[in-house]
Formats: sequence, structure tokens, C-alpha cells
Amino acid sequence: MNTKVKELISSLKRRASEAKEQSQNNVLDLVNGMYYDDIPEEAKEEIAKVPQGLQRGLFEGMALGYEKIV
Repeated sequence: MNTKVKELISSLKRRASEAKEQSQNNVLDLVNGMYYDDIPEEAKEEIAKVPQGLQRGLFEGMALGYEKIV
């Protein structure tokens, strides 16, 4: 049980770190640069319209949530 809790905490900390890192990048860059070739162009256009500040807030909020869970 202890091991599982430690693994969960480690996973959440890693996710928080990744979310903080992602908040510094544009989501469209992530979509275009990774394995998201199946995403329709219309969806990519919608993502491009989302202001960078809102994208940053999304990932910073996720990071904060993960930290609070830990």
C-alpha cells in the first residue's frame, strides 16, 4: 500500500511538472509536432484561436491541482 501511494505521489508530481512546462509552449505547436496527425484541420484552427494566456492558465491550473492533490 505504501509503495502504491508513493508511486501515485511521484506520478502527480511528474504531471504537475509537465503541465508547468507545457504552459510555456503554444498548444498548437504540441498538436502539430506530435502524434496528432488524425486531428481534423478545423479543430487545429480552433486551437489556434485560443489566446496564449488562456492556454497558459489551463496548464498552470492543472499543475496547481496536481500539487494540491499531493
